[in-house]
Amino acid sequence: MVADGEILHPLVSWNGTLIFGYPYLEILKRHPDLTYHIKEMAFDNWQEALSWAVEYYISLPEITLARKILVAIQCEEYWLLKDEAKKAQGKRNDLSSDSNDKFEGTVVNAILARKS
Repeated sequence: MVADGEILHPLVSWNGTLIFGYPYLEILKRHPDLTYHIKEMAFDNWQEALSWAVEYYISLPEITLARKILVAIQCEEYWLLKDEAKKAQGKRNDLSSDSNDKFEGTVVNAILARKS
């Protein structure tokens, strides 16, 4: 990047908050003359922005499997909620269910393995 004089990947932000591209930010601090651009994305909330960043990151081919799994594990609740929403397919069963029973029977390791 320094030799080329530019950062080819965009830094991604939501409402002015950086959600993807932290390693590039560190490079920019040391080399402020580099050309770069920021891509502003629209999300409904912070969880959606974070989810996008995690899924984008683990989809990158240069990221090792071990690193992908570590990042995926750090977002365990997101995967569980996403899996439950997919199973429900529009059924509202959250109105009377106890929150402790919501994830009963879900195998987190299987979700993380599929995603990673």
